[in-house]
Amino acid sequence: MKLKNVNVLLPAAVIMATMTACGSKNHEAIQAEQPMTIQTVTNEELSSEMVSDDSADNISVDEWVASDAAATYIQALNTSLVSTGAVIHFEVDGDALCMVFSYSEEVLGTDGSDLTEEQMEEEQARLQEKYDNIKEQLEPMCDVFREEVGNAELVVRIVYKTSNGTELFRQDL
Repeated sequence: MKLKNVNVLLPAAVIMATMTACGSKNHEAIQAEQPMTIQTVTNEELSSEMVSDDSADNISVDEWVASDAAATYIQALNTSLVSTGAVIHFEVDGDALCMVFSYSEEVLGTDGSDLTEEQMEEEQARLQEKYDNIKEQLEPMCDVFREEVGNAELVVRIVYKTSNGTELFRQDL
């Protein structure tokens, strides 16, 4: 993994994380209690065995998700998301690499179990609109993952879930 790749991912991850957090029922209260801060990751914070100048060379998505490079990205991304109430992890869905953002009940105002179909549709429409406004800014992040896996055609999928696993939104980049 190249350190410059981490620096590209951090701003993109914060954009994606705040996309949901900004629409939460308790947004103003949470924002007052937890102002948004972006933490950066330095070379010293990354262990030397996880930083290399070489990208993966055509490995499977499963292999990449299980790699030290993916673990380093997750660590860096979760560090940058600490004030948003979200955590991120990678999942594999067929040939797609999924970046799954899970939000706490405090941020969303629900664990997801009490959402009606109408509320889900409203949330999905809201998230789609916000996604459409920032999707061009996310392409560099996707390019980093494609380079890491060694597959220029890799599908990168953004998924938002509530704390109980209810899926709020999914979009392929």
